[in-house]
Amino acid sequence: MLRQNKATLLLLAVPVLFATFAFIMPMVQVGLWSFFDVEGFTLGHIHTALTNKVFVTVLAQTLILSAEVAFICVLIGYPVAYYLATTSRSTQRIFILLITFPLWVSVLVRTYSWIVVLGREGLINLLLAEIGAIDEPLKLIFTRGAVLVSSVQVLVPLAILIMFGTMNQINRTLLHAARVLGAPPHRAFLSVFLPLSLNGVISATILVFVLSLGFYITPALVGGPGDMMVSNVIAQQINQTLDWALGAALGIVLLSAGLIVAGIVYLVLGRYAASAVEGGVRS
Repeated sequence: MLRQNKATLLLLAVPVLFATFAFIMPMVQVGLWSFFDVEGFTLGHIHTALTNKVFVTVLAQTLILSAEVAFICVLIGYPVAYYLATTSRSTQRIFILLITFPLWVSVLVRTYSWIVVLGREGLINLLLAEIGAIDEPLKLIFTRGAVLVSSVQVLVPLAILIMFGTMNQINRTLLHAARVLGAPPHRAFLSVFLPLSLNGVISATILVFVLSLGFYITPALVGGPGDMMVSNVIAQQINQTLDWALGAALGIVLLSAGLIVAGIVYLVLGRYAASAVEGGVRS
């Protein structure tokens, strides 16, 4: 028993040490930069991050854009995940391979590809000019729309896979029972399948939202000067103005805002989600 406990502790030691050095210590260091300077404890950096008009505007813009990306990814991903969960195993394997294929390519390469598609002489402008729909190239690149489309393209595979994982565990006999009891297909879906799949929707929404908050490459490459995210401002503070304390304070504010929004999403959608305890998960 004692030997087994030692083996368990040794197995846990590696991930605990890794998490400590890779996640906890950097976060502690960021917190120290945010709340301490040469004169000791201070809230001046956090106050600047929360009151400066430019920073507040960028923070609001980041939260809104991340929420839009999360909403669109779930909206697009839900029917795809539903199809995957209700189709045959062989079809599932093919579609999952196709969905995960973009994840093998770097985000940088995928973002650059959108420059080719949305540029003044890109595929869309050439196609519209070819059919006579436009006389001059449209401004599609370096816009908020370009950032939104590129971000959705990067994150929608993750949303699909997360929701598919939840839907694939739903007990199909519950749907069959609803149909046997006289519920039409749309009623069975709304009353049985949708509540049971909401846990996947919540997880996908929160994960996509949190990942969008930290996007740096996409807005830097395809966004305009007015489409900066907080991560771009943090990089600017650290690399150009060398104000590490303010950059760290912006990171703390972004983390706090993300946790608050994610918590609200969990509380709001979680009220309507059925849990595994209610017997909705396939045994």
